[in-house]
This record gives sequence, C-alpha cells and structure tokens, in this order.
Amino acid sequence: MKLDDLFGRAGGSITEFRGKNKNCNVFSRKTMNRWEVTEENKSRCSEEIEYEGTVERQEFTAVETIHQGFQSLVQLALSNIDQKLYIIKWVPIPPSYTELETSERTNQLRRYPFTPSRETEILQKIEHKNIVKFIKLIQNSNINANGIVLEYLKMGALNDIPNEKVLSDTEISEYFKDILNGVQYLHSVKIIHRDLNPSNMLITEDNHLKITDFSISVEFTGEDALLRGTIGTPEYLAPECVNASGDVYTGKPVDVWAMGMTLYWMIYRRPFYNGADKYEVYEAISTQPVIIDDKVSDQYIRRIFEGIFKINPKERNDISRLQILIENV
Repeated sequence: MKLDDLFGRAGGSITEFRGKNKNCNVFSRKTMNRWEVTEENKSRCSEEIEYEGTVERQEFTAVETIHQGFQSLVQLALSNIDQKLYIIKWVPIPPSYTELETSERTNQLRRYPFTPSRETEILQKIEHKNIVKFIKLIQNSNINANGIVLEYLKMGALNDIPNEKVLSDTEISEYFKDILNGVQYLHSVKIIHRDLNPSNMLITEDNHLKITDFSISVEFTGEDALLRGTIGTPEYLAPECVNASGDVYTGKPVDVWAMGMTLYWMIYRRPFYNGADKYEVYEAISTQPVIIDDKVSDQYIRRIFEGIFKINPKERNDISRLQILIENV
C-alpha cells in the first residue's frame, strides 16, 4: 500500500501535500547535512508548511523531503521563529473508530497498527542524552496529518556514513556505549524500541549517537513486554520474532539482539543476514547461526557477540553485562 493511499484514506494525499508545501528538492539525503541557514537558501524555500493554528500557522518552511516511508513522510524544515532547522515527521491521522462501521474497524486496526498519538506519547515521556529530542506536535488539516517535530541532527544517521570509511575501534565502542545507555534508559522507563538499527541511530556534532523512530515502540508494565508478530527491520530481528508459530516473546532480549546486529554492522558495514526479500531473510535468521570470523580480534567484542547471539532469548546477556564488557574494549 502506498503512502498516497494512506493519506487519501485519511482525507487528503501526499501528492496534495507536496503541491501545497513544495520543498526545494535541491539537496540529496547524503548532502543534506551541508544545508545552512542563509538568506539565499531561505529564499529558495519560501513556501510555508500550512497546518491548523493561528499564532503558529507559518512557523515552519519546508526545505526538503528526506524520507518517504510506508506510513510517514519526513521533511527537513526551517523554523521562521528561531531560524533553526527541525525534522517534521508527517503521519496520517486514522479515521475515528466512532465514524466507522463495526465491519470496518478490524481493517482500520490493520492499516494503522501504530498511531502517531502512541509515538508522540512515548516521545513526550522520555528525555535522555542518547534519545532524539521531541519538540512538539503540529497538525496539517489539509491532509489530515499530524507532524511530529524533532530536533535536527545534521550529521545524519549511522548508515549514512560512506561505506569506504572504516570506523575505528574507539568510534565503534563509544557508539555502542551510547546505544546501550539509550536502550537501558528506555527499558528503565518501560519502553521497548523494537526497531534498533543503523538508520535509527543519529550522529551528533560531538560524535555521539541518539536513538530515533519510536513508530513501532511499545510501553509495558511489569518486568518486560510480552510481544507477538514479525515487526521491525528484517535484518535486525531476533529469531523469536520470525517464529512461524506466532508464540509470545519478551521485548528486552529483542532490543538486545538488534543492538548486537547494529554492532556487527559497524564492524563489517553490512548486516549479517540478507536475502532477495524479507522472507529469505526470515528463513536465514531461523536456520543460520551468527558466525563471527577472525576480523573481530578483540576478546571483549567477541564475548559481547557470544552473549548476544543466543537463540534462546533467556540466555542472552542483559544490558548491564554488556556495559561491563564494552568498558574493557
């Protein structure tokens, strides 16, 4: 299903949105970090983003669309108030259940399994140096979409680092510490991220990482979340997530596995699992154990991998153990 279809269902379309809020389309995703707030650049992006409200109506000017996902459109935007750049993630507002016939409600849940209100609720509750900062929520009534305004980190995401650049052992260990600290915080406030991967790790100007994208994150009570289903980025899913039987599994070990796969990516600059489509990836995860070759010579990194890549989630190291190991690298 295309994003246009989702926005059409919600009462508008992404095509309409682009027509009313034209972005510059001057910069590619890889050169976006070179965009600076100058009068010349501002004049090239003169059309304001329209949304409900009077005082804030012309607060943001669209610079460029940097990502179009299954259920969202992400834009770089300039604030006309403080002249700073922000990220706005536009998500369609689902039709109200009260406006739907009973027969439509199941389909509605399937189309909008994770709502912008859930993501916003999570973002409003969390504050940590290794978590992207939530600014505010705005609404575009023309396309019936919510805009989640986030801080802009111009260095981009971890997976934007050129493939030819080799990360040093120090960079890898410091990045992994940042991820561990951020996820430990999330788990302490009873949130499971569910989609940890290099594209959701943003780099700060002082070369640290911040976790972003809470679109499929879940809150829980008790000791851990009880989850079901194959949800997340395929290459970073734990074996229990691709179990065909659909058994219930716990959330914390899923995040731990994804952190391990992200660490693997930082060293090898590719995911361990791959395939022609997601189903081939699922099959590989289900049948092939993770093998760490001689490229990893540090004994503590090897022990981290050994402690994470356990098929049985109950046997995986917890974050506190991983933090002890990474301090020795």
